[in-house]
Amino acid sequence: MKTIEEKVIGIIRFVKDIKFPITPEMSLTDDLYLDSLDMLMLINAIESEFSFSVDMGKVEKIKTVRDIIDVLETELYKPVEHEHH
Repeated sequence: MKTIEEKVIGIIRFVKDIKFPITPEMSLTDDLYLDSLDMLMLINAIESEFSFSVDMGKVEKIKTVRDIIDVLETELYKPVEHEHH
């Protein structure tokens, strides 16, 4: 099974057709040359892959590949709050 990091890197490769190695420390704009449209495509692909909605407020804080991984790990592994009746 692929890790979150491997999935994220795979999605970035797909969105931007990147052939060179991608590391978590890379800047999405400076190293990977993603523009605002690429970012929207990336967020849509991540939401589709991981079946959850990315908080658009968090998108502005995402600068590196690691930031995406951190957001996903936080969102995917946070406890589900159950409603009390």
